[in-house]
Amino acid sequence: MLKKDMRIIEFFKIKYKDVVILKGSENNEIKRYLEAVRAEASASMDLDGTITIMINDENYTKSALYEEMAHAIQYKKRGNVTAPSVDYYEREIEVAECLIENHDRLGLRDEEKEQTNINLIKYKALCNDLRGGL
Repeated sequence: MLKKDMRIIEFFKIKYKDVVILKGSENNEIKRYLEAVRAEASASMDLDGTITIMINDENYTKSALYEEMAHAIQYKKRGNVTAPSVDYYEREIEVAECLIENHDRLGLRDEEKEQTNINLIKYKALCNDLRGGL
């Protein structure tokens, strides 16, 4: 993991002390899980309210790191959501739009912005389908 990204994680851990951050380099089960679901990172909220971010810190993008941190903040502020659901995709859309809008300030590469835009289009379509195409 890059030193700069470690500082981002450390700052996040100070600000959100109750969010658990697990790294694949420190826990092989985390790495295997993320590889199995083909994700660089993942955020979740357990039934007891515990919010966890898992990151494959040996293979990730900065956009994935910021995305999961944003989802953790969404969980803190608005609680859990069921996936897939309109609420779930609305949160994905909210985060994707924020990453695209702030890509320069966040230091995201052009490829990360492009992939986020591809994801945004997909999330909007899925959300629309769940709304019945309205």
